[in-house]
Amino acid sequence: MTATAIALVLASVVLHAAWNAVAKGRPTFAFFYYSNIVGAILLLPVVYLHADVVWKLPQTVWWFLTFAGMAQAVGGLALMRAYAAADLSVAYPLIRSLGPVFVVLGSLALGRQDAISIGCLLGIAAIVVGTATLGLSNMRALGQRTFSGIGLFFCVSAALATMGYTLIDDAGVHEVLNSGALDQLREAPARSGLLYASIEGWFSCFWMSVWLFRKREYRAELRTYTSRAAIRDAVVVGIGSYASYALVLIAMLYASDVSYVAGFRQLSIPLGAAIGVLWYGEHIDGMKAFGLSAMLAGLLAIALT
Repeated sequence: MTATAIALVLASVVLHAAWNAVAKGRPTFAFFYYSNIVGAILLLPVVYLHADVVWKLPQTVWWFLTFAGMAQAVGGLALMRAYAAADLSVAYPLIRSLGPVFVVLGSLALGRQDAISIGCLLGIAAIVVGTATLGLSNMRALGQRTFSGIGLFFCVSAALATMGYTLIDDAGVHEVLNSGALDQLREAPARSGLLYASIEGWFSCFWMSVWLFRKREYRAELRTYTSRAAIRDAVVVGIGSYASYALVLIAMLYASDVSYVAGFRQLSIPLGAAIGVLWYGEHIDGMKAFGLSAMLAGLLAIALT
């Protein structure tokens, strides 16, 4: 990975850990729906400034956006259900550890073996071992009651959805950059990533709106979700989630393969653990220390490849 890609991913890591900590406190459809609308509105000026480019996007890009938006909506709903069924300290490490594994498997299935080095594979393996150890440590400390089969199902679902939209977005954002009709974006990878994220946000909102009109309980939930604190948190998560993923999309344009970006994003887990120890006074035992060390070793292996 290049220094630019690493810097972009590091910035996204901080935002990602922060907005997930807020989202855990409000694991509902209404919260997720409102936060996505806020994020989409935040990036709407990017679409306006590139209106002439939007109409020139190839048909393949629109297909990428359609399915990526669907995967993001599914992943977000699964994330909310996972947070409702399990503690953040258990669900977050598990989702974050499974995500890069599925991305690497997906890259290999798509025939991208040449872009993935042995160092990358070893690094991701170390990250998986570390995050799994951290998750087991939390389960042992908190008790099995904090993690049910339902929680596991939604954690895996969220990780699979993450794999889906990560691989689709990697192809889509490169298609935007390399399209012959968009010469003005060839020398501006950041603009390509932001434009793609801006449009994808509205596709995600569209798919969530489909579920909203099909589920009466979701509509009822929206009508009661009016407190200032809830709206404030939705704004924070909306800004944090969209900004963090826009940075990831831009980073993809500076990395040789999406697996590097997906793996290095796992720095959010040791960051979250550090916040828990320093801010919330959580205990760190031998298993947690081993897990964090393994993850950091894996991150270094990916960064130095």
